[in-house]
Amino acid sequence: MKKNFFVLSLILFIFYSFNLFALNFPKKADKIEDFIPKGWKSIIIKKGDLNKDKIDDVVLIIEKNDPKNFKKMRNHIKPVLRIIIQELY
Repeated sequence: MKKNFFVLSLILFIFYSFNLFALNFPKKADKIEDFIPKGWKSIIIKKGDLNKDKIDDVVLIIEKNDPKNFKKMRNHIKPVLRIIIQELY
């Protein structure tokens, strides 16, 4: 019984931890730059047809622009990879 409770508690902790730290990125935008949250900067923006639907999609790699996370000659912030699949409406 204690083991089941521990496993359930661990699963709930992990689930809520991911939701707590998740960023709210917009689902739709008019410009690619609108997908970049305030306080973040783009590292790479590439366009191409990723899903073979003849519409250019976008790969966007961004990182948080926070000076307290930088150390001498090394950036310890992990960049975020966003893949934006465009659709025709």
